[in-house]
Amino acid sequence: MSRPSLADVAETAVVEGCVGETLAAIQATEQLAVTIDAEVTKALRRIARDEARHAELAWTFVRWACDVGGAEVRDRVRRVFSQSLQTQPQPTIPGAADGAAAWHEHGRLSRSELSAIRRLAKREVIAPAVELLLGATSSANARA
Repeated sequence: MSRPSLADVAETAVVEGCVGETLAAIQATEQLAVTIDAEVTKALRRIARDEARHAELAWTFVRWACDVGGAEVRDRVRRVFSQSLQTQPQPTIPGAADGAAAWHEHGRLSRSELSAIRRLAKREVIAPAVELLLGATSSANARA
């Protein structure tokens, strides 16, 4: 079995960390906004904080990998981000049936709410972050 390349590891970090963990952090934050259950609130605060920290680490690693790995890594990262932004990821926790407002108090969102949150997060958070990341790494490499 061969060792994974830096581009391979960066690809995994993009999918699981930059995209997956960012979406999970935003989802947990949105769930936190609707719950009224004290124990659920406590758990979701911890989850949102942990997921955000995981996402931050992934973004930091991918930026470093692009800086160190050059064009090969940047091209792979760009391609994987593009694919990730074009697909609708499945929520990690199944949503409640639409119209199930009683679920909100326990931190559950409907399927349509989950889908809307993910679309918005990809458009308003991940896509601009990708532009900053790839623009920053391209500029850094041009100066080197």
